[in-house]
Amino acid sequence: MSAIHVAIDNSVPQRPVSVPTHEPLMTVRHAAEAMGLRYWLVLRAVKNGDIPTYQLGNGRRRVRLSDIEAAIIASRS
Repeated sequence: MSAIHVAIDNSVPQRPVSVPTHEPLMTVRHAAEAMGLRYWLVLRAVKNGDIPTYQLGNGRRRVRLSDIEAAIIASRS
């Protein structure tokens, strides 16, 4: 049997297997409207720490719809 040698060129950066998709950040109010939820309900979950927020330069808290969905699923179990 002969050995198979694989040459790896480390000078070329390797691409990740899965490229993360870009999900837009939305204000709490717009995210609540998009999900069909009450604003105060989403805001309460944000204040409790159930939904992570992201702050940009203007200081407004932004959320991702996937984080809201994850919080809903977690609350059901």
